[in-house]
Amino acid sequence: MNTSLAVRLVFSCAAILAALAATVYLAFAVPRASRPERDRAGAAPALDQAQARAMLPVIDAYLDRAAGRLGVTGDLSAGLRPRTFCDASIIEIRPGETLSSAGARPLTLDWRVGIVVFCAEFARRGHTLLRGSGGYPSLGEVVTMAGHPGGYQARSLSVGPPVRAPSWVHAHFSPGAVTLVLSEKVTAPDPAGQARRAFGFPPGTRAIEG
Repeated sequence: MNTSLAVRLVFSCAAILAALAATVYLAFAVPRASRPERDRAGAAPALDQAQARAMLPVIDAYLDRAAGRLGVTGDLSAGLRPRTFCDASIIEIRPGETLSSAGARPLTLDWRVGIVVFCAEFARRGHTLLRGSGGYPSLGEVVTMAGHPGGYQARSLSVGPPVRAPSWVHAHFSPGAVTLVLSEKVTAPDPAGQARRAFGFPPGTRAIEG
């Protein structure tokens, strides 16, 4: 065979193989790499921090009123008029019901806010802030919110089971949030700060178990 012809054949085969390899790469590797991060299983949910800061005081106040539904029990004397306070950390905020019309942007009517909660019972005895031995560090709950910054309202609360229940978490949180919730690495703040303000104690006052 002519040497130059053999060289051309070798280069032609190499070019064909390179083209096939590129086609296979584009067909399989690129689509996976170009998927948005939020679609990957286990990706942490993006959180609008400004929206979360506006919602959190409303959620905390709502949880204080709904503490009975969370099963918070305390052992402080009724004569001390104990109160239950709750604090929450927001894991994710997802649009709930939306209103759509032609030519207009969809309007979000409510939000599903995934949270973890810490509730505890407190009371004042003289110059001492007392804390009950009971408490409620939750695995995860969901609050339905409506409104807008400056006018948010908490409408309902979906309470998880009293024991660890991954199936409930999967049903109520996005895949990325499920990973965070089940890792139990996201916790809520101690509500002692709320109790100090409510009972008129200065910041930093220690809560003593009563």
